[in-house]
Amino acid sequence: CLVSGGQGIVGPEKIMTALAKIEGQTEECFEMLERIMRRHSRKLTAGILVFTGWTPSRRDFLQRLARTGLKMTALILCRDASDTRQRIEAESLPCRHHLLVPPAIQEELLKLQL
Repeated sequence: CLVSGGQGIVGPEKIMTALAKIEGQTEECFEMLERIMRRHSRKLTAGILVFTGWTPSRRDFLQRLARTGLKMTALILCRDASDTRQRIEAESLPCRHHLLVPPAIQEELLKLQL
């Protein structure tokens, strides 16, 4: 799901609408998404990535995108924030990130300053 904000302004309502449109995938297709983002990198200044859970392949994908110069923010949905936080801190992510734990996802999104 691609959402553009224009002039760098995307409100919480637009983010919630985009999140509602996301459909799960059984496979991670990071190569295809990375190609698309690189192809359009001249038109982009930043990206917000939404991950359901955290894995080494997601970390690697985010690190590759960060090397393009785009300002990235990762929204990571997780059931156990303390475990996910420990793994992320050990990996030193190259961008801002926020952990979102159900059922308080909407409340946490409304607090974010993206």
